[in-house]
Amino acid sequence: LFTIVAVSAMKTLPTAETWLTHTFLVYGYDPLRWYGGNVGLRHSWTLVVEVSFYAFVPLWAWLLRGVVAWRAPQRSEDRARRALRTESVGAALLVPLGPLALWWTASGHSLPTPLRVLLPFLAAFGAGMVLATWSVANELRATPSRLVTGVSRIGGWWWAVAGAVFAAFVLTVHIDPLGIMSSRQLIAERAVH
Repeated sequence: LFTIVAVSAMKTLPTAETWLTHTFLVYGYDPLRWYGGNVGLRHSWTLVVEVSFYAFVPLWAWLLRGVVAWRAPQRSEDRARRALRTESVGAALLVPLGPLALWWTASGHSLPTPLRVLLPFLAAFGAGMVLATWSVANELRATPSRLVTGVSRIGGWWWAVAGAVFAAFVLTVHIDPLGIMSSRQLIAERAVH
């Protein structure tokens, strides 16, 4: 990281701010760096999104835990089931936020830079969280669901499905690898995630 930041500085030496923002993976919150700054690990913007998500999840869980605590059942088993349902619903609420953010910006509106970092990717993270809660719920059941058990047995086939979805995406959404994607292409790309 330090070598790449030092070598990639274009006409000036990297500042202390450059070192710190790249070290702590927060440089995506600076609009100049987010939109193609010439210093540092530009392709590591995905790590900025992931770190933002990992910071967001405890806050979201704390908020949802407050919902569960409100009029919580007395028995611990009932509390656990309610907590799991609440987590599942909370994760599902995140899924539409990504497409809504892309639609909002495609409509000519602007989002503040901090919202551009995580918000468009919450659909993929939320969907993964929903699947995780369903998996835990299945493990807690006295008799596991036939559907979940059946799907888990054909786990390798999901790679084939992912490959087919990727192939369909590449064949139908023509993207210039060196150009800027249109709103339609961005929404399709995020749906493939």
